[in-house]
This record gives sequence, C-alpha cells and structure tokens, in this order.
Amino acid sequence: MKHQIIHTTGILIWLLVVAGTTNLPAATITNEIQELNEMNEMNETNQPDSIIAAKELYDTFKKDEAEATKKYGKQIITIKGYAVFVGPDVYALPSVELSEKKGGKSRILCVLPFSDYLKLRKVSKGDEVTFTGEVRGYYEKGDQVVLKQCEIVETIK
Repeated sequence: MKHQIIHTTGILIWLLVVAGTTNLPAATITNEIQELNEMNEMNETNQPDSIIAAKELYDTFKKDEAEATKKYGKQIITIKGYAVFVGPDVYALPSVELSEKKGGKSRILCVLPFSDYLKLRKVSKGDEVTFTGEVRGYYEKGDQVVLKQCEIVETIK
C-alpha cells in the first residue's frame, strides 16, 4: 500500500514538472489570438466586399446548380435586392425575401438569426436591402437561393 502511494505521488510530481515546462505560456497564446482577431478586423474593414445582385446569384443557381454550389456554397457573400417579403419563414425565423425589382418574384431568402427579430423593423417591403450571409444552396421547391445567418448591412427606403 505504501509503495502504491509513493509511486502515485512520484507520477503526480513528474506530471506537475512536465506541465510546468511548456514553451507556450497562456499570455503567448492570448497574444496570438488577439493578433489574429486584429488581422481579421483589418481585412474586413480594408477590403470592401463585392456586392452580388439578387438576380445574378439566382440566375447562377438556376443555370447550373452544381457549379453554383461549388462557387458559392457555404461562402459568406454580400447581396443586394428589393424586399418583397419581411417576416417569419416557414420555421418562424426572421427572414427577408429579395427580388431584383420592387414587387418582383422572390429569388433570395435571407434568414437572420432568431435573436435578430427586432432588426426586421428596419426593413419594409419595397426597400432596397443589402445583406451579408452564408449561401446554403438552392431550394428548388421554393425556387429560391437560401442564405442563412444574414446580417443587414444597409437599407434604402
């Protein structure tokens, strides 16, 4: 029994010594993460996103869904169009449907995070709206391209 206690104590001391000799103190890891965050912020502010028109994105998916999915799938894009519907989608999530013209056919479904319901008050039917969001693909049944985790960039009344 004494031998097991001595052996276990020895292993614990050895682990403490090894753990205490790592080459990456917590401050170094924190500094590297902070530098990466600063670089990302600089990239976001210094490099303007190209804005894709709602019709352009829709036409790309309608023409060749597989190729469009390769190009845009899971990508964060900025898109602009006219709001033709503002409200909950079929899953009760806040959403805005975009068209290439006022009163046009819905081409793009922009779904916002559930917590952003109040932000829908900034958008009215007929407004020209710019969103950023992640392209999730073409929804054939609804004849729309779906973007999720969208954020409102600009609304022009």
